[in-house]
Amino acid sequence: MNGLQGVEQLTRQMIQILQRMDQSAYQQAVDIYEGSSIGKHFRHILDFYNCLLKGLPLGKIDYSDRPRNLEIECAPLIAAHHFSNALHELNDLSLEAPINVLSDFSEDYQTERIFYASTIGRELAFIYDHAVHHLAIIKMGIKRVSPDFQLSSNFGIAPSTVKFTKDQCTNG
Repeated sequence: MNGLQGVEQLTRQMIQILQRMDQSAYQQAVDIYEGSSIGKHFRHILDFYNCLLKGLPLGKIDYSDRPRNLEIECAPLIAAHHFSNALHELNDLSLEAPINVLSDFSEDYQTERIFYASTIGRELAFIYDHAVHHLAIIKMGIKRVSPDFQLSSNFGIAPSTVKFTKDQCTNG
């Protein structure tokens, strides 16, 4: 499976969750998030997708220049729609195509930001890993605000961890 296929599979999983999610649970401030919500985490994931898509025609990606669309934080069906649109836009990418990524390591606006050379495939791997990380956080929030909401056992778990766990159970 390549990066695009992985992102497609993960995005479809997120869309299915969003289509089933109760809007009030989606918007609810979760205590373990210190006031943030499940919706804010989904919006944050989508922001990274959008940065990648916005950067494609420019040949450069700036993950710090995120749109932070508050509508996506409030309505899971709107979020699902935006993820579907992003999935459609990602369809025909050349994974080997070069792209530059603008770095951002300082809280100071005066600090110079530099570009790093990358590829579309590498950036798809990044948004995949970033999404999995946030899905693990989302999973904790869903368990807190909607304990009866059904999630797959591997939701929010990286494929490498799933494989490692299977190996430990069969070899240990």
